[in-house]
Amino acid sequence: MFFLHSAAQAQVPEITVSGLPAEPLIGENFCATVSLTNATAPTGYGPYLISIVEQGISKITIDFIDIAPVLEPIGTFDASGQLVDPISGQTISGKEGSTALNVIYPIGVVEPGTPALDMEFCGVVDLLVTPNVPLDVEFIPGFEFGDTPTGDNGAILGTQQDSTVTPRLARVTKTNSAPENERPPGPSHAFNYRYAMDISAGVLLSDIVLEDVLPPQIQWTGGNISVNAPLGAGCSPTVLPNSPPTPSGDLVVECFAAVGTSGVDDVVVTLPVYITDILDESIDDSRLIINTVDADYRYKEDYFSASDISEILAVHAAAQKTVSGGNLPGETLTYNLRFQLTDYPEKFGAGATNFTLVDNLPDGLEYVTTVDLVINGNNYPIAPSVDLNPSTGVTTVIWDIAAAVDSGIAPSLPNAAEGVLRYRALILDEYVNPPGPVQAGDSLTNDVSLAYDLSEGASGDNGSGDIADIAENITGKALTNPAPGSFDTITPGAEVTFTSNGISNFLRISKLASITGKSESEPIRMATKGLLIVLVISVKDAQITETLPSAQSSILIEEGC
Repeated sequence: MFFLHSAAQAQVPEITVSGLPAEPLIGENFCATVSLTNATAPTGYGPYLISIVEQGISKITIDFIDIAPVLEPIGTFDASGQLVDPISGQTISGKEGSTALNVIYPIGVVEPGTPALDMEFCGVVDLLVTPNVPLDVEFIPGFEFGDTPTGDNGAILGTQQDSTVTPRLARVTKTNSAPENERPPGPSHAFNYRYAMDISAGVLLSDIVLEDVLPPQIQWTGGNISVNAPLGAGCSPTVLPNSPPTPSGDLVVECFAAVGTSGVDDVVVTLPVYITDILDESIDDSRLIINTVDADYRYKEDYFSASDISEILAVHAAAQKTVSGGNLPGETLTYNLRFQLTDYPEKFGAGATNFTLVDNLPDGLEYVTTVDLVINGNNYPIAPSVDLNPSTGVTTVIWDIAAAVDSGIAPSLPNAAEGVLRYRALILDEYVNPPGPVQAGDSLTNDVSLAYDLSEGASGDNGSGDIADIAENITGKALTNPAPGSFDTITPGAEVTFTSNGISNFLRISKLASITGKSESEPIRMATKGLLIVLVISVKDAQITETLPSAQSSILIEEGC
């Protein structure tokens, strides 16, 4: 639906909606973000939003930057499908039984180019709705006072945005435990497929069937197939996939009935598998394997279905990088570089003649030491090549894994290898290029690259990466003198006191002329040119109090040093 406005009223309220369309479970909460902007000059006054929701959606909550806006019900649509917006006086349309309300932003004006005003809209799908039938959700933006502060030219409405919420009884998700969704072939590198069925809380489903037809690239290990259903009855595998060495096959798990819980794992099946010998070890080969699980079930007298897929990439060799440890300058990080090598071909002398890990530590980190190298449960000493580029601050560290395990019998690294290399790095105080301090909230990203040559002729590489985040400084500021609510009059020349709470990690205070330090129990005075700032620092409760003349509205505190 489009709304017209006069040429004199050139500004147009516009909205974008994220989070819709949605498919929540029946009885489940859903949320969307409605972002309002002023598309064209001049200024728009009194932004508001009309929301229209179809019958079956209730418990509407609306939030604007943690401030509850004013909600003014317009009414419920009758058979005519029309209501009059009391603010603009214009007719709006909706399905019979739908409800409409006005949402008043706690903002007076919206200039062109002003950042979007994000309103969070949430609702609940009622328990008695019809499953799988979409419900309409509509929004219309407006300026209550149009293009003047007093509304001389009337209100302006923008273009209606239509979307839907489709109630579901259940959803099924399929995942795999392979790191970064990639895995070399062979039983040495088994992983799990996991099917999880999420049923609407309190809803009883019966005749539940989960079916997975394994593709020919996948082999069941023959190990335990687990089924867990907290409120399920008669849940068990009724058909098993093919046992090794025959791949593929059909897994069927059936439940007589199951009731949805408040969680998401109402029926969970775990199947251990591995990738068969599908790659050509003479070339740089990889294959994407897509596997589907289908869920069928009955609700009352009707039957429904759902499905999901899991993707995994078969590769000759894989590497994964993770980081843990400190998050402040001067603290240490521990990096884990895990790697795997294909099982195939299964013959003596097959493996990798070259297997090298190359890690580029970013500016802001310093390599410290290699902790250990463990392959198939055995420790191997290893000394990397370390090269720091003084102009960029980047450090290149190279570990020759094949050389470290070389027993003098080719290949250097046998097939079916699975290992981890751990090393440590120090978070520095300063960057090299461009120079400057490591700041709160910075992200230090680095990648590892695995290069390999197989005895059968293939050469290739595989990579991974992780991010080390420097801790954020979290601050909050409140007026403490005069006390809020005291209604004391503040006159020019009077002092006001603000208290900043929760300052953590590290701070830099700009343009200090001098600093006189005292004991932790005494105030620390910091004087700037022409302005005295008193900071009372309590180490125990991590509070900083600023006392400054009322003519000075703020103190500049730079986080990150």
